[in-house]
Amino acid sequence: MDKNIQNILDKILAGNASKEEVSMLNDWSKEAKENLQELNKIKDLNHSIDQSATLQAFDSEVAFDRLNSKMENPASSWKKYLLYALWIILFIVTYTSISHFWNKMGDEQKPNIEMAATNTILEEKLPDGTDVSIGLNSKLEILDNRKVRLNGLANFNVTKNPKNPFVVELNHGNITVLGTEFSVFTSQNKEEMYLKEGKIKYTTTNKVQVELKPGDYVTVTDGNVVFLKNVPDNLKNAFNYPLKYTKTNLSQVLDDLGKHYNVKVQNNSNQNLDSMNFSGKLDEDNLKNVLADLSGIYNLEFKLQNDEILISQK
Repeated sequence: MDKNIQNILDKILAGNASKEEVSMLNDWSKEAKENLQELNKIKDLNHSIDQSATLQAFDSEVAFDRLNSKMENPASSWKKYLLYALWIILFIVTYTSISHFWNKMGDEQKPNIEMAATNTILEEKLPDGTDVSIGLNSKLEILDNRKVRLNGLANFNVTKNPKNPFVVELNHGNITVLGTEFSVFTSQNKEEMYLKEGKIKYTTTNKVQVELKPGDYVTVTDGNVVFLKNVPDNLKNAFNYPLKYTKTNLSQVLDDLGKHYNVKVQNNSNQNLDSMNFSGKLDEDNLKNVLADLSGIYNLEFKLQNDEILISQK
């Protein structure tokens, strides 16, 4: 363990740690799962000491016996009595501070678990048994046993629990689930969701609520919820690779790539991408290679820069 962290723990156990030092310990516990586990071990040990050795050191009968033995000399015993009183007060204050710190760490400051997919799709099982597939360059944060926060693309197969709905926090709203399978994409600009089976309720940040039934495809832009009849194949089968197309306009292909790799698309050319079609499949795991393939097909340059696909004229 880092010496600075050890010093902060010593100060907390002594009851004289500053707010800044407690904050540093909180940040350290969030850096790695191993840090939190080590902190919990110290917490358990501290609890054991509080309940046995420490309390035994302040056994009331022993303390009063010692005090009575000094009562024969009142002139010298009042200082000892005051010392004992101050000692007990210090113990109570220290114990209260430590208990408050551990409770705060266990509740309000408990670090969330993050799952991030970078080069490959990440397949995980959540604590409640829910299966989730996390898209490339996407991140999922576990807030509670049945509550997560998503940035990017993910597919959920939720474990049923009618008494405790599963909640997905998004950039523009929340999804409440009882038990179902669905795909959802969220970014700073919009959200898209497709319900394969079951039932979900979507609530926007301005409290607009809609319920989706199997087969529904919904887009949300600037708080406006729109149900669409034609479900894009690459959202319906968001995790079926490679991406396959038959005479699909290029703007849709690039939009799919943006969702699949969780990047933005910026068209700086003078070409109308809706009038250009693409047929074939994109089966490269590396986005730069996919863009190189597209650059070889069209009279356009496709480049990846700072998580953004830039399109320019050759």
